Amino acid sequence: MAERRRRVGLLLGVVVCSACFDFQDAGPGDPRLLDRACLGSDRCTTSGKARRTTGITADSVGFELGPGGGSVVIPLVADSNSDEVSVEVLVAGSGKVDVSSSELSASDSFTLSEDYEWFQVGGAISGSSSGSVKLRVGVTGDSRAELLDIRARGLDHAG
Repeated sequence: MAERRRRVGLLLGVVVCSACFDFQDAGPGDPRLLDRACLGSDRCTTSGKARRTTGITADSVGFELGPGGGSVVIPLVADSNSDEVSVEVLVAGSGKVDVSSSELSASDSFTLSEDYEWFQVGGAISGSSSGSVKLRVGVTGDSRAELLDIRARGLDHAG
């Protein structure tokens, strides 16, 4: 009887402790999708006047774009259950930032301010797509931008 009470107590303790921890992986809408997408130094590629920096904290990823033409390409994958997708970018700066993805047939340009704002582009996964999506964030001319994070619906990091 004492052994049975000990086992029940142990089982109850495990159940209570497991409720204290969230064992799920972070989702695409969770903060710091940019960190997960650009985990390795070679995953997100920059060109022109763009460089990888730390983000809002020392252990996060960010990108500085411009002034002058510069861009970063972020690899993502489509969720097999979703035809329509949207991506939001958290950006501040001056001038305009272009956000596009040929795989989603999505492209938009946004006017920046010194305050960080979320900007959204949406699109649809084409039937011929392999599920791989490249999100391009870029500036031209005198524009400059600081990219801090992304979040997505229907897409996740490729890692």
